[in-house]
Amino acid sequence: AINDGQWHFISMLFDRDDLGYIYIDGELDASGNISSFQGSLGNDEPIEIGVDLNHSLVFLGGLLDELSIWNGVISETQIQTSMDYELLGSEQGLNAYWNFNDGEGLTLTDLSGNGNNGTIYGAEWSDDVPNIENQVQQRFSLEFDGADDYIESQTLDLTSSPFTIEAWFKMPTVSF
Repeated sequence: AINDGQWHFISMLFDRDDLGYIYIDGELDASGNISSFQGSLGNDEPIEIGVDLNHSLVFLGGLLDELSIWNGVISETQIQTSMDYELLGSEQGLNAYWNFNDGEGLTLTDLSGNGNNGTIYGAEWSDDVPNIENQVQQRFSLEFDGADDYIESQTLDLTSSPFTIEAWFKMPTVSF
């Protein structure tokens, strides 16, 4: 379970052959046919992280760090490498990369060179971060309150090719 108060590396792969894969901490957790899911990624709306489409039902509650969007479905080896080491931002196929190390302000800087900077709405900077091998600077994450916090970035065209989304996520412990 990822609601255990620990950092987890989540990878979601969409191969455009109607298959989707979810990896948790570098291990395949779920896969399946996603062709029955309604909707299209073809639009000119900005990417919003931490909120549902209508800003009405679901907001992220927890911490987020090291978010990347890749052109193509990356391999399990690549997932494990990006899980263990902080990216440089110049990796081949990297469409967007936010390392969350700005540490202050309302802008989340895209380090991929593609200019996908994000605007932070409500989320707060935190020094609670996952343990990554090659940390070269003070690191930060963003904490989302689960009520109204999110990030908005410019439109990314994810309609015509496979893609992968990865991030470190820490959700508070949930007891039932």
